[in-house]
Amino acid sequence: MYVIRTNSKFYEKRLKYLLQTWILLVNEHTYFITDKILPNISYNHIILTEDICGYEKHTMNTLCCKTAHDFIFFQRNLKKYDWFCHFDDDQYVNIENLE
Repeated sequence: MYVIRTNSKFYEKRLKYLLQTWILLVNEHTYFITDKILPNISYNHIILTEDICGYEKHTMNTLCCKTAHDFIFFQRNLKKYDWFCHFDDDQYVNIENLE
C-alpha cells in the first residue's frame, strides 16, 4: 500500500506529475490523504481529512493529523496489505527499488 499525503492546492504543481509517472505502476494500491476530492483519482482511493484535520496545508497539527490517518487507514486494511509506504506529494519513487 502506498499512501500519499497531499493537499488540493498542490494538484497542479505536484500531484498530477506523480500520477503521470510512478503512480501509474501502482495505481490500484495507492491512496491519497487530502482535504478535498481530487481530479482523475477514484473516490475509493481518497481519504478526506479536511473536516478532521483542518484545511491549513502545512501546520504541524494538520500534518500530524494526516500522518495519523495514514496509519489508521493501514490498520483498517491489514488483511489486504502486508506493508505500507508513506510519501508526500513532492517525492518521486523508484518502485522497483521498493520491491
